[in-house]
Amino acid sequence: MKASGLDSVQKQEILEILIGQRSCMTARELDIALEAERYTACKRLPELERAGLIHRVGNRPCSITGRTATTWQIKKSRSQNS
Repeated sequence: MKASGLDSVQKQEILEILIGQRSCMTARELDIALEAERYTACKRLPELERAGLIHRVGNRPCSITGRTATTWQIKKSRSQNS
């Protein structure tokens, strides 16, 4: 099944938000930043992780829900790590 255009747009928007952040974000924080329906980021984050573009950083309380949640961040390329 081919990904819809909306899927691609959502993934690109998530990447742009994470690139602009100095710290990691939870899925719910990303939903708010995207002005998207709840769980939109939850659907796209694993896809971006499998593509090697982002990674899980750890867990912390979400600033939206107050619950402990996984945080996500852009995966730095090797050239950025040098």
